Amino acid sequence: MAVDPDEADREFIAQNMDSDLQFILSDAGVSLHRQAAIARRYGSLRKFNAIGDDRAQIRTAYLQDFAVPQDTPENRAEVAAIVAAWETAKEFVAKEVELRAEAKVLGQPRTRTASDDQGSGEGTWCSECIRYSKFGLSCIKGRGNGTQ
Repeated sequence: MAVDPDEADREFIAQNMDSDLQFILSDAGVSLHRQAAIARRYGSLRKFNAIGDDRAQIRTAYLQDFAVPQDTPENRAEVAAIVAAWETAKEFVAKEVELRAEAKVLGQPRTRTASDDQGSGEGTWCSECIRYSKFGLSCIKGRGNGTQ
């Protein structure tokens, strides 16, 4: 029985890429095949964000890392999607750092995010735990300790 290449890519992406980066790349319109290629080299949002400092560097890195020339409309659209995703990732990381710094200065406990639990081997927080923990309450399912 033949394995669908798209399904293999989806599985690889799910296991090797941050959920935030998955969302950003999908939202920008990056093809599934390119998302898998990015997952192989830059699985985390911070690594993807650190590829370059400006659009020109991102385009150059994409050409060198993935050998995608910008000679067809399809390839140019793919590169444009990668650049758009990089810009969104840059804003996302900057905002996350700002929120963490602000919470530290104000002495507030940091709210856990879905990416905090990825690969940690610890229990994950259900959506109610996250929602109610912001107010110092246990979730309605009685899982206030953050485990399922």
